[in-house]
Amino acid sequence: MLRSGGMPSGSVDYETQTKPYVARIRATEAQFAAILTPFAGLDLTGLGGRAVQLAMDYLGLPYVWGGGNINGPSGGGFDCSGLTSYALFKASGGKVTLPRTSETQWNVGTEVPMALAQPGDLLFGNWGAAGPGHVAIYMGNGQMVHAPTTGDVVRVAPVFDGMRARHIL
Repeated sequence: MLRSGGMPSGSVDYETQTKPYVARIRATEAQFAAILTPFAGLDLTGLGGRAVQLAMDYLGLPYVWGGGNINGPSGGGFDCSGLTSYALFKASGGKVTLPRTSETQWNVGTEVPMALAQPGDLLFGNWGAAGPGHVAIYMGNGQMVHAPTTGDVVRVAPVFDGMRARHIL
């Protein structure tokens, strides 16, 4: 292949394998570009950006109720507050240790208007009598990284309506 400058056209392998494979890749190009669009232009510098990056290292890891802590996933995954505990602890070099649940994490830091939320700020939602039932990490551009619920995985999603932000790092 090197001598011919790539897969020579006209060969059986080129016509039956390479050419159809390249066509399939090109056909999905727009789909993959759409996935990456929310990440374009994100400022992931500083401690907040580091927290986002640390959480994103676990994209696709299963949600496990009670899973995760400052040392990483446990029981095979993270729950929402386990993910935030891990990411902020590691991003801060061990200086920020969050309480275990979303309800108690709400009491840490300073609330900021959603319009002023920065990457690494915590987002709280699913409000009930005891406070927030869910916590996520703000990425910027209206996106968050979180461990959503049983049967799901750590993933990026648009910020939910009704979420409130707190600045910690």
